[in-house]
Amino acid sequence: MGKELSEQILELNPPQGDGDFKFGCYFPVAQYYYESGNKDRAIELIEVAIKSLDHSEPVPDQTKQRYLTSLLQALANYTGEPACHAGLCVAPQNKTSETQNAVTS
Repeated sequence: MGKELSEQILELNPPQGDGDFKFGCYFPVAQYYYESGNKDRAIELIEVAIKSLDHSEPVPDQTKQRYLTSLLQALANYTGEPACHAGLCVAPQNKTSETQNAVTS
């Protein structure tokens, strides 16, 4: 994902806006910023996405749980610290673990 596309996604659904589905589009945008070296922006977007899950009523709980797990894992990896929300906690994974998980999934 490139910078221009990431900025367009954020323009259509800004962090300070009240859209409920930030959790769906912010993850790949945050990943782009993280890989581009803008770790602080990536962390900010993941945190906004996690908060948006709390306000997304029409989303089934199982779907919320799946997104929350992925978002918390990204947050933990980006910060290098455990990340917790709504009773779920995950620890950061090192690059070797991430590669192994991707291969076994």
